[in-house]
Amino acid sequence: MKKYTYLEMLRRCEELTRNGESLAITWNGGNDSGYHNIEINNQKINSPGEIDEVIIDLVAKQAGYGSFTGNFSTDGQVIYNPENKCFQGKDNYSESGWDEHSCEILIEIPQELWFDRLDIAIEQLYDENAFAEASFLVINGPYTPMHNSYQQSIQETIDDRVATEVEKIVQEHTEIADTLEINTAFSINFNEFQLEKGKYIHKINSLDYSYQNRIVSDITISLND
Repeated sequence: MKKYTYLEMLRRCEELTRNGESLAITWNGGNDSGYHNIEINNQKINSPGEIDEVIIDLVAKQAGYGSFTGNFSTDGQVIYNPENKCFQGKDNYSESGWDEHSCEILIEIPQELWFDRLDIAIEQLYDENAFAEASFLVINGPYTPMHNSYQQSIQETIDDRVATEVEKIVQEHTEIADTLEINTAFSINFNEFQLEKGKYIHKINSLDYSYQNRIVSDITISLND
């Protein structure tokens, strides 16, 4: 690809905006894929010329997105400012974070209910109610209505407690309130339960959760160099 000077790129931008058109470079990507577009009046130029590609490449590199490789997501736009001979706009950047929240969720099962393992899955999105699934694995013996009844009871207990714990997380970390997510699954073998006063007891001591770190940045890319 031919090398173009800043002056040549500047002249191209002035040509594209000489009648008051809006010239913008937009991008969207992350997690190893993405794209940049050049737009006139919010309409993508489907077949940009060579110098247009060079302008796109300049914006991409100076905005920090010559590549979309990595565990992040971004979308943004810069608009050409004829008066200041530069592109100006914003970048919306986010990346995933993970953490662990200490808690105490008590699971109680009557001694007379036989099982080999209890499988639990928990899902909680920031704007939805908690949803838990509990399932007894019974290898030797019948699966009874009592198993089903206690599965439902365990699910309701976890739903209520997870909702409470999520409120605590949000109070401590208000900046992630609208991106908080819990999506975890685990198994508890029979021998991991403790027998206390005629009940098998197990405590869930922590919940893993994910969230998005969001950063909005102002971007200015000068063509006066």
